[in-house]
Parts: sequence; structure tokens; C-alpha cells
Amino acid sequence: MKGLKEPNDDNSINGYDGIDGISYGFFLINTNESSCYLNSIHCEINLDNGTDNQWNNTFYGNYWSYYNGNDEDGDKIGDVPYNLNGSAHSKDYLPLMNWSMIWIKPLRFILAYNTQYSIYDGNFNLIWTKSQNAKNYTIYRSDKNITKINDNLKILAKGVKNFFYVENNLPVGVYYYIVVAFNDYGNRSSNCIQVIVSEKPPIDDNPLPEIITWIIIGSIFIGGLEVVSGAVVSMRKNHRKKREKYSKIKDQ
Repeated sequence: MKGLKEPNDDNSINGYDGIDGISYGFFLINTNESSCYLNSIHCEINLDNGTDNQWNNTFYGNYWSYYNGNDEDGDKIGDVPYNLNGSAHSKDYLPLMNWSMIWIKPLRFILAYNTQYSIYDGNFNLIWTKSQNAKNYTIYRSDKNITKINDNLKILAKGVKNFFYVENNLPVGVYYYIVVAFNDYGNRSSNCIQVIVSEKPPIDDNPLPEIITWIIIGSIFIGGLEVVSGAVVSMRKNHRKKREKYSKIKDQ
């Protein structure tokens, strides 16, 4: 494939294999805010004179045949960025070390669940982002943190083609989940997440009398001493009238 000159804005330049122009691979002059990753470039000169172009996503960048960095941790991602030429001073922070091995296997993805609050009823959804190249997914559960896939894990579902799984009526406990994406060339595991199902706090069946009591007490304090003293004066007047009435009757 010849070098790629893309003058438009807000493009997704992904999935190109064998960009190998004689003079340049990428040649971006007026391109702005475009995503350029998961491409295979076989040319030494790559130019970005645009603004805010992204040369990698969260997980992967591009394969640059002239990249000479190392991969000390063996994750197939270069340890130092690939530097592009041009006024943008752009970098691919996640350059691929081996295009073919990364491309044909399912790509990285993220597992989560659909609430950030405590789970009291044991009902929730596991949700995950799409793994590029994956054909289907298998969901695993354990009562311990999952660091590798083995026979000790409970398989909840296999061959899943969507991006969620529903859990229902789990008892109180701590659960760990992981999802594995599969295709014909390999697999890719998600992150492991922890889900805690806890007891629901007790609920007062009849809180109204307590609320009314506090409203009354609050009203007395808001009214101040004037309300209280007025009530006392009224009680004293009634008591004095009763005493006077009783004295008159007694004198007769």
C-alpha cells in the first residue's frame, strides 16, 4: 500500500496493513483530531503537522517497522514511544512490536459491573467493552481473586456474543469475575473485578411517629421561651380561677 495522506479532520485511520510509501508512510498536513492506530507502517518517515491527532488508543498504537525500542516485559508493546516527524511532535505511546501476533488475536478489553453502590439483592449485570477480533466470550466466577484461568473457576456461560451477563439472587458474599475473549487464533482475558453482595440495612417500618415527635420538639425550640412561658401563664390563670371559684363556694 502507498503512503497515506489524509487531509480531512476527525477521521478514524485504523486497520491499514502495509503502508509503505517511497517517501513517507503517514503524511498528515491539515488533519486534526483524528485517531490513527492499529495500522502497519513500513516507512521510516512519518509526518504529522496537524493538531490533536491520536496515535494510540487505551491499549494499542501502530506497528512501525523502523521502531527500534525494546519490549522488556514481553507484552508485545514497546517500552518507549515512537516519535513522528512534524510540527505536532506527536508520539505513539503504545507501539506494537509484532503486527501479526497482535492483530489476529482478540484485543484487550475492560470488564466492569453496572453499579457503583453496594449490592443488597444479589442482582446486577456484568458488562464489558468489545474485544476487537473476538468471536465470543466465556464468563468465569470465583470466591478468590483470579490470576489465571484453571479448572477451579466456575464457568457461568460460554459462547456469549453480546457484551453483558446477568447475575440473579446471589447470596451475601464476595465474588470475583473475569471474561475471556476467543477467536480461531487465541484468546484474551479481561481484568478481574470484585463484587460484594452485602446484607441490606434494616428499615424502620413506621418512622412517622418519631418524625412527628422531632417536629414538635423542634417547633417548641423554634418558638422559644415565649411559647413555653405563654403556656405556663395560661395554666396559672386557669388554676387561679378554679381556686377563686372554690373559695366562693366554701364561704357560702
